[in-house]
Amino acid sequence: MRIEGRVEKITDAESDAYFQSRPQGSRLGAWASPQSQVIVDRGVLEDNIDKYNAQFGDGEIPRPAHWGGYRIVPTVVGVLAGAQQPIA
Repeated sequence: MRIEGRVEKITDAESDAYFQSRPQGSRLGAWASPQSQVIVDRGVLEDNIDKYNAQFGDGEIPRPAHWGGYRIVPTVVGVLAGAQQPIA
């Protein structure tokens, strides 16, 4: 499959809604993982998970400011289904 189109950042409200729909472990992981940084080992992530689990407890886990998403607004969708050339 091939998709072409423009990319747009989703709104904070859309990011918030999607973030809250994710499992608790995934939300904690978003806080625990230092994005785009090298970590020594998995223990760093596990320690961070414990830290944020203690911080948020059973309460709501807010979306980190650095966490959001993008969407592709397609203008062309091509499908290659058992053929040599895509159908666009």
